[in-house]
Amino acid sequence: MTVRTFILSILGGTCFFLLNLQDLKAGKILSETEGIAWGIQLNNSLSYTGFSNALVVAAQKNNLQWYGGPRLLTSDSYVPTKGPWGLNTGLTWFFQGNEKLRALVNLDYQLALLKPYNPHNLPERGLNTTHEFNLSYGFTYYFLQNIGIGNSIGFGQYLERFHDLQEDIIRTYSGYSGLIRIHIHYSF
Repeated sequence: MTVRTFILSILGGTCFFLLNLQDLKAGKILSETEGIAWGIQLNNSLSYTGFSNALVVAAQKNNLQWYGGPRLLTSDSYVPTKGPWGLNTGLTWFFQGNEKLRALVNLDYQLALLKPYNPHNLPERGLNTTHEFNLSYGFTYYFLQNIGIGNSIGFGQYLERFHDLQEDIIRTYSGYSGLIRIHIHYSF
């Protein structure tokens, strides 16, 4: 599966989900998932790879929420039109709060896929990848019943795989990462 196919399948699944919201709310599509609250969330993040936005689908049962969806790097990239896409997924545990304000702990995974810089058309071995794992804490404030805004701050590690086309080797870098995030959440 190519990166383009992967991203198109995620976008297609997201479009299918959004087009069938009324059936989903009525329980016609996912009737076996009673007790699960569905929503969408826009994550605006600053981490090792720079600024990024992710539109994710969220599923919450009790105090545990899973989210996942496509991620777009918005920081300057060395080849901005050649694949600043990725994935954002994670688990959030709401451990304290009420209907308006909730404290959370978040385990987050971010993937960035970038085409190697190749001005001389050398043979390529694939994409440069950056994996980020972060543990963060924060709050979500619901100013309306279904709409909330929140933030989180955390730390973690990154693992980067870089294709050095001049020397024809793959380099691996790792280190510490930080995460600052503002998110907007809508529950159905």
